[in-house]
Amino acid sequence: MNKYILINGKILTPFEQLNDYVLEITGNKISNIFKSDMLDNKSYKKDYDSIFDLKGKIISPGFIDIHNHGAKEIDFLYLEKDSIDDATMHYATGGTTSFLLTPAALPFKDAINNLKRVKKVISKEYRGARVLGINMEGPYLSPKHGAQNPEYFKDPIKEEYEAIIQEALPFLKVMTVPPEIQGAKGLIKYLNQNGVIISIGHTEASRDEVDFAVLNGAKLITHIFNAMGQPSQIDGGVKPVGVEEYLMINDKLMAEVMADRYGAHIDPIFLKILLRVKGKDKIILITDSVFPAGLKSGTYSFSDGRKFIVFEGDVNRLEANNGLAGSVMNMNNAVKNMINHTGIGIKDAVLMASYNPAKLLRIDNKKGNIQVGMDADIAIIDENINVYMTIVEGDIVFDDLENNNDKT
Repeated sequence: MNKYILINGKILTPFEQLNDYVLEITGNKISNIFKSDMLDNKSYKKDYDSIFDLKGKIISPGFIDIHNHGAKEIDFLYLEKDSIDDATMHYATGGTTSFLLTPAALPFKDAINNLKRVKKVISKEYRGARVLGINMEGPYLSPKHGAQNPEYFKDPIKEEYEAIIQEALPFLKVMTVPPEIQGAKGLIKYLNQNGVIISIGHTEASRDEVDFAVLNGAKLITHIFNAMGQPSQIDGGVKPVGVEEYLMINDKLMAEVMADRYGAHIDPIFLKILLRVKGKDKIILITDSVFPAGLKSGTYSFSDGRKFIVFEGDVNRLEANNGLAGSVMNMNNAVKNMINHTGIGIKDAVLMASYNPAKLLRIDNKKGNIQVGMDADIAIIDENINVYMTIVEGDIVFDDLENNNDKT
C-alpha cells in the first residue's frame, strides 16, 4: 500500500489553516496530520514511498463540481465515446477530484438510451476526477428559460418520469424541476421518495409552488440568477418580489453559483448580496461547463445543430441571440472568480467548492474536508488558485509541482 507525505505546505481544512503541519496519505485515505517538528530528519525518509515538498503552497480539499455537461469534446448529453478519461483528466487539472455528470434535456427515448450509455461508461475504470453520480438538468424544464433546446422540454408524465428515474438510479443524485409546470408535484414527490435531491431551476414559480417543493425534498437552487423569470416593476416604482428573491431567503435551500470571470452570469453586486443573504455555508460553486471546455476558443455546435461561441476560459454564448450557454471554466477558475468578485477569503471560497457540495450530497463524512480518515482528495494550489497537483483517493492524477514558478 502506497504511503507518502506532503511537507512544507499550508493545510486549508477548509475551516481553518494549519501551518507547519505534515499531511500523510496511506492508500486512498488521509492517515495522519502532524506537526512538522515531529519529523526526524535523519530517519523519517525511510518510512515513506514518496515525500513531496510543497514549498509553501496550499493543501486544499479537492473541488467537487456538481453541475457540468462535459469537456474535451465529450458531451454528456450524447455520450458517444466509450471513455470519459479526457474529460475527467481535464477536470483534475483544475483541482476537481469528483463531480456529478450532468446530462441536459433530450426526448424520452433518447434520454433513456443516453442514461444507459452514461451508466455503462462510469461503471468502467477511468482516470482523473471521480463521478459521484448524475445530475439531470431536464427534460422537465420550463421552455421560457435557459439555453437548452426548448423543443426537448416537456411536462412530466408519470409513466415517462418513472422510467427515466428508474433508469438513472442508483446514480441519480440531483434533478432540476420548475415547481410551476403541469405535473411537477407528482415528479417532485417521486424524486423525494427515491432519495433524489430536487433542485429548483429554470423557473418562475410562485411562493406556494416553491414552498411545496421545499416541503417535499427540494434542497438546491439550479444556477441562481440564471434561467429564472423576473416580474415587471409595479407602477409607482415598487420592485416586486420574484422567485429569485424568494429562493434566496429560504434557509433550507443551497444555491449553485456560476461565478465567471467578467460577471456575465451573475453581476458581482448580486454575488455580494447572495453572500450576505445566504451566507458562505449555503453557496456551491459550479462550472456548468460544456464539451468544448479544455479546447480552443471559437464556434462550436450543440448536437441539435445550434451554434455557440466559446470565449477562452470563460462563458459561452449562443450565436443566434447572444444568450448565455454555460461555460468552459474549470473549478479553480470558479473559486478565483468568487474571490475576485466578492472580496471573500480563500478559505471561504474553497469551502463553497468542496465542503458545501459534499454536505449537500451527504458525503461530508468522507469528502470535502481534510481530516484523518477522510478520502485523500486533495488539490495543491497557490494563493491565486493555480493548481499544481491533484490527488484523487490517494492517486496523483495531475502533477505540475516541479514548476515552482508563479503561474500566469
